[in-house]
Amino acid sequence: MTKDPRDRTFADLTEGEALLPLHIAVTKEHINGFQDFLGHHDPDTIEGTQWLVGNNLHVDEDFSRRNMFGGVVGDGNQTIQYLCQLLTDSLPWGSLVSGWSSLDVKLTNPTRPGDAVVATGNIVRKFSEDGRDYVICETKALKQGDSIVAIGTFKAYVPAHGNR
Repeated sequence: MTKDPRDRTFADLTEGEALLPLHIAVTKEHINGFQDFLGHHDPDTIEGTQWLVGNNLHVDEDFSRRNMFGGVVGDGNQTIQYLCQLLTDSLPWGSLVSGWSSLDVKLTNPTRPGDAVVATGNIVRKFSEDGRDYVICETKALKQGDSIVAIGTFKAYVPAHGNR
């Protein structure tokens, strides 16, 4: 039985280590679900979002065809979430989720229903700072194998073992 990569400690991590690839099949339902999570389908959910009804390029077909993308696209925050999930699936429990982590992500192309996205990354550096352990991870997400949708650098706090 393979050990869950999240059941490791900071000491178990190595520079150059590849993160477990994350495969995402982008669907209209996937995009709609993220918009539901954000409260963008129900204007009564979040005050001030009433203007989104009929004007959301992520869910409104007619509106999205007239915008700069020419059709429905995934939310950029949803794409960033893919990279975050890549780290939380590969690093010890509790990594990245604390307030001591940071990220720098560039979104280069939108995702669309029907896209096959693969997020990958590597641990490029391990270090301790102010009594905390960190890793620097370089990540990217590609659709259809060659079109970059996001690239990012994460400074992920790795909590002491047993903090889950």
